Amino acid sequence: MKTQGLTSIFSVVTIAATSLLTTLIFSDQTNAQIAFFPFIAIPSYPYEPSNRQQNEPSDRQKEAITYYKQGGEYLKQEKWDLAISSYNQAITLEPTLLEAYNNRGVVYQNQGKLDLAVADYTKAIELSPNYASAYQNRAIVYHKQQQLPLALADYNKLIDLAPDNAIAYNNRAMIYEGQGKLDLAITDYTKAIQYQPEFPQAYHNRGIAYKMQQKPELAIADFTKAIEVNPNYASAYGNRGLTYSELGKWNLALADYGKTIQLEPNDPIVYYNRGNLYAQQKKWNLALSDFDKAIQLNPDYESAYYNRGLVYSRQQKHDLAIADYTKAIELNSNFAWAYFNRGTGYMFKREFKTAKDDFQEAAQLFQTQRNQLGYQKAMERLQRLQLLMND
Repeated sequence: MKTQGLTSIFSVVTIAATSLLTTLIFSDQTNAQIAFFPFIAIPSYPYEPSNRQQNEPSDRQKEAITYYKQGGEYLKQEKWDLAISSYNQAITLEPTLLEAYNNRGVVYQNQGKLDLAVADYTKAIELSPNYASAYQNRAIVYHKQQQLPLALADYNKLIDLAPDNAIAYNNRAMIYEGQGKLDLAITDYTKAIQYQPEFPQAYHNRGIAYKMQQKPELAIADFTKAIEVNPNYASAYGNRGLTYSELGKWNLALADYGKTIQLEPNDPIVYYNRGNLYAQQKKWNLALSDFDKAIQLNPDYESAYYNRGLVYSRQQKHDLAIADYTKAIELNSNFAWAYFNRGTGYMFKREFKTAKDDFQEAAQLFQTQRNQLGYQKAMERLQRLQLLMND
């Protein structure tokens, strides 16, 4: 499982053109905030079911426990099919062996068979309504499936049953964060840290929440703490680098991006973010190199095509810029600024009819998206274009 994720934010760069067109402008857009939270299923350890009866277990029950333990060994070895076979045998012999349902659910979850996992966790809960591990595991599956109300209900129940469960607070906070309830999210991340002070993901995630609240110093402090706890936490370096970049601390940002790339050399977002920083510094060739790498790693990375197009525009390589804006539009037909800047490229090439079509499309999209600045710029560009066409 890939646990790396970076927040990705366009750097605002105004690119000089000629006196004919004044400036190229592109939007300040923010990709989804991505924070790691542990989607880790919890088997019942040790491999000994809880004692729910006073009498000596029957031979059938003893045999069920043997299969259950065998399934646990296979689970540890990631021999999924053998583990399921053993748990099936255990459940056939002892249908109330709730730990077997939980652990079989863990196996299904690891196989990506999430509906089967939910069914097993639900059965375990039916057998024992206060079985915390099953609530945690089911909540995690619901969370992965984006069934957030169900996940939230299970996290709430888990916290009722286990008030010191740090993962429950961390994961519930992720839901709150996605809902824009940042104060609730920060409260839960803080609770997670209170109960598990060496929980790097909770520091990292709280840092992102602080960043969303425009509290960069608090965000940097949390990213730094996450790195202290886990010196190989690539996401924390990447997000701290992004925050440094926004504060204009470019050398610190570059150092963090470099460390991120060292740890996660195949993550396109860090190259994209570093490319934006190089563009801010007007180091165009370095920016191009990073955007190239981001696109190589993710051929559908619309933002990287768009920003690479901006750099090509700055270098007066209008055909290359137009090609990149076109690709960005193919990937996102509502990308108003891509239409706007592609239209500008066509103006440079004196392909006025095509430029007009792009500016009109951009204006319509800006109006639909209630982007007054963009709409105003598109209308100004149309007026300027009309003057050129009349010459």
